[in-house]
Amino acid sequence: MVNQSKFYYPACINWLYPSTIGTYLLIRQAYRSRDTELAKPKVGTATNFEKIMNKADLVDAVHTKLQGTKKAAEEAVDTVFDGITGSLAKGQEVSISGFGTFIVRKRAARQGVNPRTGEKIQIKATTTPKFRAGKNLKEAVR
Repeated sequence: MVNQSKFYYPACINWLYPSTIGTYLLIRQAYRSRDTELAKPKVGTATNFEKIMNKADLVDAVHTKLQGTKKAAEEAVDTVFDGITGSLAKGQEVSISGFGTFIVRKRAARQGVNPRTGEKIQIKATTTPKFRAGKNLKEAVR
């Protein structure tokens, strides 16, 4: 059994980089004591999962509000997403009063430059979805 009071690191770390041992120790410390400031991710980074609401969180919110089954909440969320996606695929605008408007934008073909070679290239015309926030959403975020 390995002594838990001592810290053992792989022997190969010594020759990799002088600061590797220090980095390895910091990562280990952050992993072991997750409640410290060192372990907390910075606000606005992709690793800050506390600030990101995903589909599962949205399903939980609908489930909590409607007091139904989780399956019904998931079907409701999927129905809304499918409705928005289907309408946009047809080229229609989806307007949700107070929340915002989903629209389809067409970008014309244009000429661009390949950043690696510097040669001019032709960029094809494309259609992309866009979202314009409504008044209530803008005020809620401020």
